[in-house]
Amino acid sequence: SLCDLPGLAPFFTGPEGQRHKVTLPPPHDHAVETLTERMRGELLRREPGYRLLARALALELLTTIDRVATDSDNPTGPAAGPVATAVAYLHAHAGEEVTMAELAVETGLSANYLGERFKTELGVPVADYLNRLRVDRARELLAGSDRSVTDIADVVGFAGISYFGKVFRRLTGHTPREYRVLARGI
Repeated sequence: SLCDLPGLAPFFTGPEGQRHKVTLPPPHDHAVETLTERMRGELLRREPGYRLLARALALELLTTIDRVATDSDNPTGPAAGPVATAVAYLHAHAGEEVTMAELAVETGLSANYLGERFKTELGVPVADYLNRLRVDRARELLAGSDRSVTDIADVVGFAGISYFGKVFRRLTGHTPREYRVLARGI
């Protein structure tokens, strides 16, 4: 958990050591999870400059959490409206082929306008967000199952193993097979 990362525990515990529960709505939960994984990867790999990068990621993480906490009462923010509907749809259908036309129907916006709003509110295009969801699910399966990499790529929604490997490496810094070995501590 986030609370177990070095140096972050004081931000999540009260004066008597009890842990505060932090609940983030989508898509912020995904952003925090991605940052946490990147920090964990830096701390595990210990490549030159890893301490500095881990600290920078920690600052980004805390800033993200703070922004959500101070914005949580804003009904026009990312937690409400068509972008939130699109995010929920992506989470529910990440293992399937998802088109902008489907998202447009779900949200009541044109595909182009939804794409613009999505990127403005979340900071990433729809396709990148969907790829991150799929890679997150693939990481879970790689670490916790013996399914083949090809099968996992198919289950999480990638059309081909080559594209899956490319996206996975770009987002995690490892090939799927390398990630499986690291995640299992083999």
